[in-house]
Formats: sequence, C-alpha cells, structure tokens
Amino acid sequence: MEWESVTVKGNQYIKIESVTVTIPLLGSSEEIKFKSKDAELIHIAINGSAISSDWEFSKWVEQLRKVLLQKKMPTTAKCLFEEWNCYSISFEICDFKECSISEREGYIYAQRDKQFEFENGNTAYANKKYSYLTANSADALKPYITAVL
Repeated sequence: MEWESVTVKGNQYIKIESVTVTIPLLGSSEEIKFKSKDAELIHIAINGSAISSDWEFSKWVEQLRKVLLQKKMPTTAKCLFEEWNCYSISFEICDFKECSISEREGYIYAQRDKQFEFENGNTAYANKKYSYLTANSADALKPYITAVL
C-alpha cells in the first residue's frame, strides 16, 4: 500500500503533485497558508472525509494537528500551533498532471476495491488504510532511533 495521489477533477483523472494547506487562526480573520508536496498531506486532501468519518471528530482534529506539526512548514506557522483552528483546515489541489493509462487503471481498480469494501459493511476501510500507512511510515525511522538505557 502507498499514499494515494490520484483523483478525479473536472471529469479528468489527475495525479496531484502538491496541495495548498489553509489553517485559520482562532479568534482572528488571519490564516496560515502553505504549499506542500508531502505524500501524506496529499492523501489526506483526497481522503480526509472518508478517513475522519470513523473517528470521533475531536480526535481526528488532534491527529491532524500532530500530522501537520511533523511536516515541513514555515516555523512561524508551527509557533502558532495552539491558535490553529483545526476544525476548519482545508486542502486545495495546487499542482497536478494528467494520469498515465496505468495510473488511471490502478486508480479505477482501487476505487472499485473501496466500493466493494463499503458495500460489504467495511465503512472504516479508508481509516484502516490510513492507519496502516502511518504506522509503516513511522517504522521507516526505527533503524535510526537508538537509545542508551
């Protein structure tokens, strides 16, 4: 399994290369905006609704805050993390390209698989996939983490 980056926009199969993340600040009309090519954020931009539907919303918001704090973004934005209105974070497709035939066919197959799972009662499929992917991306760092006890 890998992070998803393909979706349909304007009846065209596209591969997303970057997203713009907008984080409103509490009690203000200001917001933080940054562009990201991060695969996990692109995946969330595509599947955020499906992933979060199986979470208690406040827990999903805290997960989103944790994810964003791990990502490359302006330091000034991270310094304001306590002011982020994570309930209103939005993602907008920024850069994309048309999919190749194999990417399009792979996407269609994956969507049919999701539809099958949903029709058979596995409504938490997107969340389980996301959890699996985040667990595996964290495991990639384990060989570099050492502790002296």
